[in-house]
Formats: sequence, C-alpha cells, structure tokens
Amino acid sequence: MKRIVVSDKCVACGTCSLESELMTERSDGKAVAWGTGMITNEQYKSFIPVLKNCPTGAISVVDDINQVGETASIIKLKKIIDEKLKSYEVKYPTTESFDYIDKEYIAPLFINKDKSGYEYSSYDRASKEGFREFERSIYSQRKTMVQSMLIGYKTKKLSSFAYYEKNSGDFYDGVCQEITKVLSEVEFMAKEITKGRIKLPVDFLLFEVGPDKDYDGELYCYKLRHTEQLDYLSEGAQPASYYDCYIDINELNDKYSFDLNQVKEIFMEHVSFELSNQLSKHIFEWMDTIINEFSKLVSKKINEKIVIIKSALKECSFGDISIKENSTSDLREELMKLIKETEKIELKKEFAYLSVDTDYDSSYRFTSESKCREAAGNRLWRFFDTCQNYFSLSYATNISEELTQKYYYQVNNIFDDFKTKLQKIYDKFEMEYPNATIQTTVKSKIVTIDFASFERLSLNINIEIRELINENVLEYGRFNYNDYLEYDREAIEIWSSLDWKKGIFGRDIEYTKYSYSLRFSGMLNGYEKACNECCKLAYEDGFLQEYYQKLMGNILQDVRRSIVNNLS
Repeated sequence: MKRIVVSDKCVACGTCSLESELMTERSDGKAVAWGTGMITNEQYKSFIPVLKNCPTGAISVVDDINQVGETASIIKLKKIIDEKLKSYEVKYPTTESFDYIDKEYIAPLFINKDKSGYEYSSYDRASKEGFREFERSIYSQRKTMVQSMLIGYKTKKLSSFAYYEKNSGDFYDGVCQEITKVLSEVEFMAKEITKGRIKLPVDFLLFEVGPDKDYDGELYCYKLRHTEQLDYLSEGAQPASYYDCYIDINELNDKYSFDLNQVKEIFMEHVSFELSNQLSKHIFEWMDTIINEFSKLVSKKINEKIVIIKSALKECSFGDISIKENSTSDLREELMKLIKETEKIELKKEFAYLSVDTDYDSSYRFTSESKCREAAGNRLWRFFDTCQNYFSLSYATNISEELTQKYYYQVNNIFDDFKTKLQKIYDKFEMEYPNATIQTTVKSKIVTIDFASFERLSLNINIEIRELINENVLEYGRFNYNDYLEYDREAIEIWSSLDWKKGIFGRDIEYTKYSYSLRFSGMLNGYEKACNECCKLAYEDGFLQEYYQKLMGNILQDVRRSIVNNLS
C-alpha cells in the first residue's frame, strides 16, 4: 500500500488533476491527493504517468506499509489507530469564534423626538422635560435593544455551537469530518493488510456527533439557542438618572431647548458595553459545558469504532498474518515498573483565588455629598461582601468548591494517566486489555476503575475531598478569614468640582458636583492573604495527602492482585 505526497514545489498548473481522479486542487489551486492519499499497488501502476508529467516533480508516491512483514504491518496499523483515534482530543474553539464584541452589534433605536424647540422659559424646565423624554423614548427601549443585539450575536456566532449542521462552518461537523477521514484511512489500510478479509460494518465510516445527535441539544445548548430570552443578561444597567448629565440644553433669546442626540449615542454605547460585561461572566461557562459534553461523547463514539476495528483485526489474525505470543514475564515486569513509578507521584499544592471586580464610575455625577458618600459606601461594601462570601460554604462559588475541583482533577488525572499507560503496555504486547474492574473505598464513596474501558476516568471522589476541606479548614479548622479581611471605612474619598448652569431667570448659577474614589488595596491585600492561608492549610495539614495515599495504596494493591498476579 502506498501514499501520494505533494511537496511545496507545486506551481498549481492543474495538469495532475486533469489526468487522474486521484488528484484534486485546494482553494489556492495547488494540487493535493484525493481523500486520504492512500492507493493500492494497482492504482499506483496507472498513476506513474501522472508522476512523470508533473513539470516540477512535486508529486511522489511513498510506501506506507511494508507488506512483507504482515505482523509488523498490523502492529503499525494499531499504533496509528491509537495515535490518531484513541488520542484524539476535541480542540477548544478559539475565543474569537464565540466571543461577543460589542461594536459588532448595533441595535436600532427609534425616536420620535430627539430635540425640542426653544419653548421652555428656564434651564431647569428644559432639563426636566429633556430627561422625561429620554426616559420615555430612549431608556424604555433598553430591553428591546438587548434582545436585538443578542439575536444578532446568536445568529452570527453562537449558531455553529448551538446546532449540528452539515456545512463547512459548523463546529461539530468539522470535528466529525476530521474523524471520518481518519476512519477512512484506517479502513483502507486494514483492507490492504488483510487482503480484503477484514469484515467491518457498512456504517463504520459514519461518524455524526453533536447536539440532537446522540445527546440532548436542548438541554446542553439551551442558553445558546435562547440567549435573547435570558433576563439576567439585561441586568447591570445604569439607572436612567445616570444619563441626565449628557442631555444638552441650549439657549436662544432667553428660551431653552433640549437635545437628545448626545445622550442617545452615549446610551447606545453603554447598553452594548453592559451587555458585553454580562456575557463575559457566562459565555465561557456555557461553552465549557457544551464542549465537555461533546468531547465525552466523541471519545465514547471513537472508542466504539476502536473496539470494532481491533476485534475485526483479531478475527483476521490467522495463517500468514498471525501475531506471535509475547512473554508473560516481560508484561509482568513492565506492569510492576509502572506501579512503582506511580507510587512515587506526590500530591501537589493547589491554589484557588476569585478575581474580585474593583471597577466603579468615578465621574462627577452626584449633586450632593451625602448621595455620593452613600453610593461609595455601597460600592465598597459590595467588594467586601464578595470577598467574604468566597469563604462562605453557603455560596455556590467559594474557595472550598474551587480547591475541591483542582485537587479532584489532579488526582483523577494521575489515575487516568496510570490506566492509559497500562493499556499502552498491553497494546505493545498485542494483548487484550485486562477484563478487570477495581472497586475500592477510602471513606464512604465507591471508586471504580474499568481497565478494559476506553473512556476517560471519572473517579467518584470530589464529594469526599470537599468534605475534608470543609471539616479541616473552613468549618472546624484553624482558618478564619476575619483574621485577614477587614472592612475599611477610611477607603472612601469624596471629591468636588464647581460647575455652572442657567437659573430660572437665565442667570448663570454656580453649583457643586461630587465624585468618589475608593482604595481597595488594603482589603485586597487581606483577601489575598486569606486565600493563601486557606490553600496553605488545606495542603500542609496533611489530611488530603493521607486521603490520596490511602486511595493510591488501595488501587495499586488491587491492580497487583487482580491483574498482575493473574497473568498466566
């Protein structure tokens, strides 16, 4: 069996694609082999003229599998199966492919009256009427604007992640096409090696996975499909009073008018920016949920294909393509080496930290010092409250939960890696994976590892890890966040500025505007120290290491007893 290769010497003359159906062209006109590029010896004979007629010698044919040693060829094929199929990982989409960029989406804003005539006798009257008109004709459209922008965003970017569609721009179809191409290559090679004796299902090359294709799209993709219906994305809006200072008041012959064009532009920019902030808090969580579920299903379907191809190859292992038996003692030796290497792996310290928002509006937008100080106090308290809630078990996002997830993934990955390495050892010796399922307990939860399964490992230990952290650190342990985090009332500073406006009789009146600044540094330092101390205690008190070592000992002891000792 051979493979067609095209080098960089290709000048896109098109000769080869006209002479042979085994060649086609890329979008830039350069030649590329059709499909996998694999050809039989018979096809190679008819392809020789194409090689000779290439003006730059860019096309060549190489031997892909040595058919003299059939056993070596089967081993090589199985290696390709493992490297291209079993090790396949769904690539996380680029941020640009789903991120919301506020300037890309402009919502229509319909206004009947964007300015008045010079019909008001005072500055204050024109200002009040202008604000009322702003509330009635502009601010009232905010929810409709948000929905319009979300529909545009959903149509432009989210649709390729919300539905499975067979087209070039669909995320799921792209992944399925990649895997189908590998399956086609594997099928072709297997048929060549076994000289057509291998028997595969007619739908072996069929690979369709995605929303509404073997998993509930409405469940996992609901938020992407119905984004405009999620009310919480409309939250975080500035009150209508925030825009009062952007309403222009004009004067002519002691008469006043209002103009809403400036406030309209400012309002539209703020709505888009506020929506961007809300989406940034959720979109990555949505995408993680979708991609993780999709990846699990892809792995499951790939594993089903691997089982089919390996079983079919095994059925063909007779006569001139039989596989030699390997030494059981060598297998046992490699398994024991893997066990000893795994025993040396120590638990590493994890760190959890929630980034707390410190943004605030520092513009001169208050007409009294008391209102300004009240707003500053509210903003400072929200920061402090977010910090202390991170150490509270009554909140979904807390340091215990995040530490639990990090230690869970670390431990789970250690044993998942152990299982993968064990299976590779069996692959090396061309033996079936051990039909052994280990079950053990450390506290109360049963931990199960099926060494014959292709699926990624998912240990049932996260609840026990969280209970250990809660009991030994946050609930009854030596940690108290109040030792580090203290509310700082002196972190508020009020600023004032003089401005002028027209009075009732057209006279310029001086008035004072106020703004505030906040010093988060003191409380932020205390918050960071509290996070560091909590993570330090969780690791250095030793209860997690004790749990991990006991789990490690139980699993490896069962591997020795159930797998190594049963080798005949």
